[in-house]
Amino acid sequence: MKLCKTFIALVLAMVLSAASSLCAQDSTTSTSSGQSNATSGTGMANDPAENRVRAIANQLDLTPQQRDQIRPIVKQEAERIEAVKNDTSLSPEQKQEKIREIHQTYRPQIANVLTPEQKRKFKEMKQEGREHRRGMHGGVPQSR
Repeated sequence: MKLCKTFIALVLAMVLSAASSLCAQDSTTSTSSGQSNATSGTGMANDPAENRVRAIANQLDLTPQQRDQIRPIVKQEAERIEAVKNDTSLSPEQKQEKIREIHQTYRPQIANVLTPEQKRKFKEMKQEGREHRRGMHGGVPQSR
């Protein structure tokens, strides 16, 4: 019985040790753009800007250079949107309008980085997002 407890403790220690070394290794692994996960944001699942960069990159098949070019644009856009969301002096309607204006300011900057085919897909993504939001809020989605 004592041998069994010792064996279980040893196995548990090995599993915990392996898990912690994997976590440490994962946080310093380089991405394709040469940045570590800690700086590229790939380990930050709750970072809305990085999530949006990742989504755009995946849907539009961006090159690493394009991804690096849109990252600061999307980050600045997300910061401005967050400031509007946190502004308690604005009504929900005013917040919605300001956020719409922010998107209208930054979408062309993102589009300037894209190829013509990527621009077409980006425009489709914008329209699909609009239709999705209308559906969520009880509106009737537009036909394509």
